[in-house]
Amino acid sequence: MIVTGVVLSLDLATLTGFAVGNFGERPYFGAQQFEGGHNGRCLFQFRTWLIEMIMFHEPALIIFESVMTFNKTQPAVAARLHGLAGMTEAVIAELNEAGRKIRCYEANPSTVKLFWTGKGNSKKSVMVDRARACGFKVHDDNAADAVAIWHYSVKCYGTKEQQERVDQMLFEAGMGARVPA
Repeated sequence: MIVTGVVLSLDLATLTGFAVGNFGERPYFGAQQFEGGHNGRCLFQFRTWLIEMIMFHEPALIIFESVMTFNKTQPAVAARLHGLAGMTEAVIAELNEAGRKIRCYEANPSTVKLFWTGKGNSKKSVMVDRARACGFKVHDDNAADAVAIWHYSVKCYGTKEQQERVDQMLFEAGMGARVPA
């Protein structure tokens, strides 16, 4: 399936990384902080921001990193991450019910890391280094992850020409050819 139009990628967290743009162009990227002492406030802020992003950029696809929690993840953090993922899907469903046609997909973190760095368990610093090597002046790992997810979505849903441009960018950054997603 080929996606045309704007793609919004999200690295969900209290400091959510995002990258947004059309395939074939360089995405706009950054990170947005959601504060508050409890999950309800954070989710409210996130929902407001996400709706604003959707209304402004009108994405055809929103792709976010799947929430993977392990034994070391604190319960409150796990609840917040799952809440952000659920809120993302709920906002998209609500807007689609009102007539929009936004596709929503999750990306496995290990698969994105393997695509971006060649190693499925890459550390945050390696993700940042790869983004910078590709010419993205990211300030943190959240934005770096969102840039990686955005490029991964090009490999999954872009045209052959767009996929080849991503391969060329990765090759020029010294990462060699990537196996298609």
